Amino acid sequence: MTSTGGPNAGATLRLLDKADKEIVKLDRAIVGAVYDSSTSSARTPRRRASTSSR
Repeated sequence: MTSTGGPNAGATLRLLDKADKEIVKLDRAIVGAVYDSSTSSARTPRRRASTSSR
């Protein structure tokens, strides 16, 4: 029998499961706000900081 994940796959899955349970506990409005923020930042390109010195 071969493993499809790396040596830390089980730990990663446990962390994701724990995070999912914590998210479910949050208020629906908070979950929506986090989702909106994450999707809007993914669509908006970052501006580079100005490197000119004045």
